[in-house]
Amino acid sequence: MKRIRFVLFLLSLFACLSPLSAKAADGTIRMELPKELEGVQVFYQKGETEDSVLVGEDGKVVIPQLTSGDYKIRISNAKDYEFQDIEVRVPTWSVEEERMLYDITIEPKYQKIVSTPKTGDDVPVVFYFALGGVGLATAAMCIWMARQKDKNQ
Repeated sequence: MKRIRFVLFLLSLFACLSPLSAKAADGTIRMELPKELEGVQVFYQKGETEDSVLVGEDGKVVIPQLTSGDYKIRISNAKDYEFQDIEVRVPTWSVEEERMLYDITIEPKYQKIVSTPKTGDDVPVVFYFALGGVGLATAAMCIWMARQKDKNQ
């Protein structure tokens, strides 16, 4: 009888703790982006399923309640920024802490796109050759007129 009670006790304890262990398996990805990207969509995909979250007003992104697996994170239409896609596994192994991490903070790689002004691309090359030809013709004419003046004197 004591064994049955003990087994029932263990089964009820397991039943009570199983929702907690399922909850502990959820992971969270956090990242910080430039503040001017507020409202930009951040897409995350696991297998064929894709979802998105918005960048907060402080530039922080939180992707909560992720089940275990591999995720691909993509940020597009980010005003003046270009981002590389990110691949992350939930949970992931931390070498420093020597344990599995369910709450992951990542630093995305990005660069600010700087537009450079055009310099002289609008003027055709033929225009410069024609201008140079007119200059040479004018110089030749001046030299010829100077020689003619010297001959007449």
